[in-house]
Amino acid sequence: MCGISGYYGSFDHELLNNFVKILQHRGPDDCGIWHGNNVGLAHTRLSIIDLSEAGHQPMCSDNLIITYNGEIYNYKELRQQLLYKGESFISESDTEVILKMYKYYGTLCVERLNGIFAFAIWDVSKQILFVARDHLGVKPFYYAFTSKGFLFGSEMKALLCSDAIDPIIEPTAIVNYITYLWSPGTTTMLADVKKLEPGNAMIIKDGKLEKKWRFYDIPYNNKKKKNKVFSEDEAIKGVRLLLQQAVARQMVADVPVGAFLSG
Repeated sequence: MCGISGYYGSFDHELLNNFVKILQHRGPDDCGIWHGNNVGLAHTRLSIIDLSEAGHQPMCSDNLIITYNGEIYNYKELRQQLLYKGESFISESDTEVILKMYKYYGTLCVERLNGIFAFAIWDVSKQILFVARDHLGVKPFYYAFTSKGFLFGSEMKALLCSDAIDPIIEPTAIVNYITYLWSPGTTTMLADVKKLEPGNAMIIKDGKLEKKWRFYDIPYNNKKKKNKVFSEDEAIKGVRLLLQQAVARQMVADVPVGAFLSG
């Protein structure tokens, strides 16, 4: 896991160094910060793919800057598609693939990503911050709109580095946690801090929300579409094949791969 954080608004750039310190445990291999006039991005890295300096984050390319946590399982296929379209790469990382996908497809790029991710892309030309969280919400993304602007991070305690966050407890979240052992929706333990829901994305402009949308939802049964009926043997073979393909996609790494089995 890596750690991401940043802001869009009238914050002190020193806040980025505090972000890095707070999230260092999420990424012990490397860290970095980037800031413009009113935008700052921070990253702590756990190196999995492309262990070289070329994979350093925040990563900059074509007036785009990204801080990203996750793994894109189909990044090699996407990379080949982009190479065919004339794009070039300076790294072997999936991070750069996301940047190039955004360059080519804009915010629709998230619909083509297969993986687990949380990221923020600062588009210098459009002066917007594009943020997104993976389909099932495996990777965390916390955010807050404050009097100074927009803050985000992999963990709530990163946001608390800013004095713009008032650490007031959200009673609804307490009830949810006691009842469900988690708090569904956008609610967190702090009233000022929200979670970006799984399969959601946002565009931030001038430190304020410009657009928020769901790019993915679980595909429920379509009654208008006639479903194929499988025999028991066909169903077993089909599920096994899909499981093998899913596991194989997640075994890509430039470091030794391990598995933890329990239950």
